[in-house]
Amino acid sequence: MAWDDEALPKNAPRWLQALADRRTPLDLPRPLIHGDLTGNVLFEQGLPPAVIDLSPYFRPSEYAVAIIVVDAVCFEGAPPRTRRLLTDDDADQLLLRAVLFRALTDLVRDHAVAKGPYTSALALLETQR
Repeated sequence: MAWDDEALPKNAPRWLQALADRRTPLDLPRPLIHGDLTGNVLFEQGLPPAVIDLSPYFRPSEYAVAIIVVDAVCFEGAPPRTRRLLTDDDADQLLLRAVLFRALTDLVRDHAVAKGPYTSALALLETQR
């Protein structure tokens, strides 16, 4: 739904509809990415990081970074400057889709989604890098 492959649910709130309306087409390569790295990389001193709970998607590589930025800012207390991790020219569109992805996941899972948890990520869309 974040990529307009499917329609948003009928119960999507207006703020999500408005966000979806801001999508523009992207012509980027779509390799296989892990779409849920936050909380799914384990670190142990002296060992390489272990990636768990694979969530595979064929999407642009920077989209995985955008999801991490949204997760970090919304749920891990990361500062707004975390947005600088997105270096692609299409960063705004990737970030927009990452917010949609997370919020739509909440909506589908819980049959409701509050805007509050996503306010800090939505503010990033208005911030210049």
